[in-house]
Amino acid sequence: MIIGDGREGYVNDAIRNKLKSESGDTGKHFLVERKAGVDGGNALLAAANSQSVTKLAGLFDHVYHTADDSDYSPENPTLAESTIAALTVLNKNPDGFILIVEGGAIDWAGHANNMDQMIGEMIDFNEAVQAVIDWVNDSNNGSGWNNTLVIVTGDHETGYLTGGWGVFPDWPLGDVNNSTLTLEKIVSNSGGQRASWEDDGDSIIESGETVYWVWNSSGHTNSLIPLYARGVGEELFENYATNYDSVRGAYLDNTHVFFVMDSVIGNSNTPPTYTITATAGSGGNISPSGVVTVKYGNGQSFAVTPNTGYHVVSVTGCEGTWTGTNPYITGLITADCTVTATFAAIKGNVNGDSKVDIVDALLVARYAAELSVNNFIFEAADVNCDASIDVVDALLIAGKAAGLPISNWCSD
Repeated sequence: MIIGDGREGYVNDAIRNKLKSESGDTGKHFLVERKAGVDGGNALLAAANSQSVTKLAGLFDHVYHTADDSDYSPENPTLAESTIAALTVLNKNPDGFILIVEGGAIDWAGHANNMDQMIGEMIDFNEAVQAVIDWVNDSNNGSGWNNTLVIVTGDHETGYLTGGWGVFPDWPLGDVNNSTLTLEKIVSNSGGQRASWEDDGDSIIESGETVYWVWNSSGHTNSLIPLYARGVGEELFENYATNYDSVRGAYLDNTHVFFVMDSVIGNSNTPPTYTITATAGSGGNISPSGVVTVKYGNGQSFAVTPNTGYHVVSVTGCEGTWTGTNPYITGLITADCTVTATFAAIKGNVNGDSKVDIVDALLVARYAAELSVNNFIFEAADVNCDASIDVVDALLIAGKAAGLPISNWCSD
């Protein structure tokens, strides 16, 4: 089963000629091609409904859908029509099937920064999803949510569409309508990126001009994308959603989609596991600690907590980046690795109350005078890093507490 763009670059002449010469032969693909004046969807569905057709190929042209679909030629089937034809043919196999349906032109519209085409292609895609849902709900097909899994997702985001320059995607877009669609054009000095805004005529987005949306890229981005699943095995995805994003929450890697599908069709393949060894130096802790088992392609988050009077110096390992706030999130794990957290006393805060004040200066002075001190963090007391704790340190701490500029205070 293959239905799609039949132009040069997608299907070469040798394959096209082979499909044409064998079309209708027993055990071979039945070929349906775009023809002038012929409704492509009807032709494709007629072939699919023929009892003799058990393999189907459909070669057409790609013409973008737009928001109002005014320019689309019915000589090409819609994605929903192609999907129904595919389901009809594949369902003739009593052993079941796997079908992949791609709304590939959504990606092209994103590359072109064309909102009109993207909306049209998304509508076409949504109608294909609805066609699948309706097919599963029709018990005459032998289908049901107890024996079918439907997954709706993508392989990446394209275009980084936002409500303005320099804002995150959760910032809402402005009005999207016929008027704002016609306003979309290339922004000057943007590298070719397009936007929709009330321009004063210079093709530059300026303060005070109403912006409806902005395309920040013409390529693929690493933005997280949705994944929807319904049917048998849908709950398995939760087992893989162990990575964490501070805005979107839990997420999984796209390779895990395969493992869920593989499990649903009864195979025993499972992703390999690896170990992360998490260690913390003196002055704090990391959680979870010790050996943590992680599935292939997952990340792992850790909480790093300094003791009172200490601060985090670094957290490294497993391709993560410490941003100064919890959690520390590793990269996607493909081998055993180690995460290490290090801590240091806050210089000058010798009593561990997390602030440098005159009490600390007095404690250091007492220690320098060889008087007894309690709750004393020795590594915090040598603030000029001369390997001794003396009255100079006490004076420097007093100056720090008073807000005076200190030149020879060594780094934490």
